[in-house]
Amino acid sequence: MRASLSILLLSSAVITFSVPASSFRAWAETTPPLQYAKQGWTEDERQAFYTTSQGSHMIPYAWFKALQRLDVDEPFAGDQLQRYGYLPNEKSKLNPEGLPVGFVIDGTATTGELGMTCAACHTGQIEYVKNGVTQQLRIDGAPAAANFQLFLADLTAATRATLSDPARFDKFAHAALGSRYSSSRLDTLKSDFGDWVKQWGTFMDKSLPASPWGPGRLDAFGMIFNRVAAKDLGIDGNFKVADAPVSYPFLWNASRQDRTQWNGGVPNGLYINAIGRNAGEVFGVFADFAPRKQLLPPYHNYRNNSLNFTNLQAQEEKITSLRPPPWPFDIDQDLVDKGRVLFAELYQSPGAGREDHFVAPAALAVRHRSGPRRQGPRAVRGTLRQLPRGAAHPARGPVADQGRGRQDRSEDVPELAPHLRHRDSQRRTVAEPAGIEARRHRCDWRHSGDHGRRRVVR
Repeated sequence: MRASLSILLLSSAVITFSVPASSFRAWAETTPPLQYAKQGWTEDERQAFYTTSQGSHMIPYAWFKALQRLDVDEPFAGDQLQRYGYLPNEKSKLNPEGLPVGFVIDGTATTGELGMTCAACHTGQIEYVKNGVTQQLRIDGAPAAANFQLFLADLTAATRATLSDPARFDKFAHAALGSRYSSSRLDTLKSDFGDWVKQWGTFMDKSLPASPWGPGRLDAFGMIFNRVAAKDLGIDGNFKVADAPVSYPFLWNASRQDRTQWNGGVPNGLYINAIGRNAGEVFGVFADFAPRKQLLPPYHNYRNNSLNFTNLQAQEEKITSLRPPPWPFDIDQDLVDKGRVLFAELYQSPGAGREDHFVAPAALAVRHRSGPRRQGPRAVRGTLRQLPRGAAHPARGPVADQGRGRQDRSEDVPELAPHLRHRDSQRRTVAEPAGIEARRHRCDWRHSGDHGRRRVVR
């Protein structure tokens, strides 16, 4: 049922983006009342998840508020970014500017920075018909249907056009400066805004792929690596196009997994693991980070960043109390009975050993505990077993060929060199976990089109 609900959420992304931007106002006037899935959160806890800053600094909020769209003469955020699939959130004490779910101001509305939180990408919403009545259901921790790349591309185009068009910039400057408008402040704004547009545009030009991610998908690893290992370290050669998007995962079991991410490559289970994982997320959505060398150990100072670790910890603790959403539809008891029999045959019958249901990709490339990178069925010992290419999985049929997705990410990071494993003459690779352990979870590897395989944890 949970897998089917995920399919429904992804399907809703396609429906959402078939609606023209001009129809959003009419849709808002006729939309049914919003309901929330019963997942164990109070309204205050939900709003805290939506509105708590984690230290993301995308753009000064005064500039964002003053920015105009290119396609129509309206504020860029006038529709609460619903045209990109982001979810509206009413004005409140915690959301005084009426920003969409997961968009926050770090600071005041006058001097603060607009940023994003994990709620922007991990809050879902669906519409369905039940007993002839249209229902609208918000699901916290579910994958978002947002088109993040389109949002980034439009923001880049709008800011560039504002900088290059004198009439557009004059209107922008009056809105951004308000009663503080003067010729000297206008010159300062033009210089500061020009610097921001240059660095933002350069980052997007080097990161966003020509083939769009599309709704509900993102290459988070690619964007995080570009942000930290290229932009923040000042190593231009580390930029790589972020062209390996995957769907946003749901969050309600995140704290209970030994490892996270679709490839199971990130250790998890302790709060210190969660802080590292969430810090990467905030860097990926434009937190400030300016590491610098120093004379004394550890020889590098990483403290010059905008991350709010207190809020990150609070949000992670909040996620541990989030429950899976109950299925909103009537259940077909005949299918339940058939599924119970099938589950017993595959996973509970004598001889159906746990290890029989772990299937590694035919060309999985990982590191052994010692020695250089190798490729092949012996890459994971004792936990997963290899089926020959074309052989039948006991439950799912033939094993598909390995996709074309990236299996690791190459970087040139001198500061991290002592901590890296093998570096061959062809590629420089950041260290990966030595083997994939899945002690507590059944998993398989499912083909994901041209983007490789995902580790599906059930």
